[in-house]
Amino acid sequence: MKHQLLKLTALFVILISVSCNSERNSYEQITALRTTQDRIKNLHKSFQEIIVYEDSDALTRSSATLLEYDFPIRENESYTISYRFKESICYQIGLNTYFNSQNEARKVINGISKELNTSGNYTLTGKGADYLLWNNTKNATTVKINTQHIERGTVFIIVISIE
Repeated sequence: MKHQLLKLTALFVILISVSCNSERNSYEQITALRTTQDRIKNLHKSFQEIIVYEDSDALTRSSATLLEYDFPIRENESYTISYRFKESICYQIGLNTYFNSQNEARKVINGISKELNTSGNYTLTGKGADYLLWNNTKNATTVKINTQHIERGTVFIIVISIE
C-alpha cells in the first residue's frame, strides 16, 4: 500500500510539473534553463567547459568543432542550442526554435530583444524585414535574430565572436 502511494505521489508530481511547464510561453521555457546572457558568456570558453555547462542528456551531436543540444518544450515543439569551435574554443552559439505557431516564435524574439536591449551591453545596429542585429563593441560580439521563417514558428539566433 505504501509503495503504491509513493508511485501515485510521484506520478502526481510529474503531472503537475508537466502541466505547469506547458503554461509558460516559449521564451520563458527556453530561458528557464539558461538566459540568453548566460549562454552568450560561453563564447571563448573551451570545448570541455561547454560539455560541463550543458545538460549531457540533451546532447545530440558532438564533434571536434560542434556540440548540439536538443530540448523539447511541448509536443512537436523544441529548440536546439549549438556551439561551434575553432581550436577547441567556442566562437559561435546558435539557438534554433521549432514551434507550431508564429505567435510562440514572436514571444522568443520579443523576449530576447528585450533582454539584449535592457542589458546595457548591446546596441541594436540593424533591423530588416527578416532580421534584427545587435553589437557589443566591448567584447566584440554580434547577435543576429533571423526571422525569415517566423510564419512556420522557426527563429534562428546566432551569437558570434567577431574578434
